[in-house]
Order: sequence, then structure tokens, then C-alpha cells
Amino acid sequence: MNAEVKDYLALFAEVAIATAALSGIIMVLAVSGRKLSTDRVAQIATQLRMALIVTVFALLPLLLANVEITASWNWRICSGLYILTILYVGISSARGRRTYGQALAAKGRAGGAVVGVSALALLPLNIWLAVPWPYLLQLMLALLMSIFLFLDFIVQILAENSDDG
Repeated sequence: MNAEVKDYLALFAEVAIATAALSGIIMVLAVSGRKLSTDRVAQIATQLRMALIVTVFALLPLLLANVEITASWNWRICSGLYILTILYVGISSARGRRTYGQALAAKGRAGGAVVGVSALALLPLNIWLAVPWPYLLQLMLALLMSIFLFLDFIVQILAENSDDG
């Protein structure tokens, strides 16, 4: 595997972990005796889920590179597992729509749809191509979605706290 690709994968994992940790810290500080609304909980859960997916799938090719398989099979395996994960998350979110999907803001649902549709468009192509760029592009889209939800959460918390004060 190319050193530049390894650097991108490591960077994606680091940023995803950082946003997940910061959103947890900000959530704890923001609550401070108050109960979070259902939409905040749904937004945090979505952001953490996206960050976890990016972290796992950024590290997976690095782990598989240590196994005696070719780079092309590494990308095929990782792309296939990513597709299965996105399908599972999409189906479980659709089944839990009454408790989870309704509470998530339209921008969160739209971002999740973009990530899901792009995964189902890019990664089956990558099973055939077996190159890093579609996989990296998909991880970058999911990471951007996670960062967007994180920043939106911060803006909402700041707006709520400025109204309180």
C-alpha cells in the first residue's frame, strides 16, 4: 500500500476520533443539569456513528495490509464490508424511524442519505476497480458529514446558552 494512502487513512481516523471525543466532552458540558432533547440525542448519535464508521474503515485497510493479501483484494474486502455496514445502518435507521429517524433534523437525514447513496455508488465500482481513490473519497464524505454534524451541534449549544444567559 502506498505511503500517501496510509497517511490519508491515518488522518481520517485521527480526525474522526477527535470529533467524537470533542462532541462527547461538549455534550457533557452542555447538559450541566439539563436534559438533552430527542433531536440533540439523535444528532449526537448520528455524529458518533459516522465517526465510528470512518475510524473503523480508515483503520481496516491498514490492518489488512499486514495480512498476506494483495492491495487490490484489500480494497475489495474493505469496500464490500463498508457497503454491508452502510446497508445495515440504513436499514436499522429506517426500522427505528419512530424513535430515531423522526428526531433527526432534515439536514442530518439529507447528509446521511448523501453518504449512503455515495457509498452504494462508489464502493460497488471499487469492488471491480480495486483502487484506493473511491474508498478514500467515500471516507472523506462520511468524515465531512460527521464534522458538519459536530459543528452544527456546537452552534446549537452556543445558541441555547446565549438565550439562557
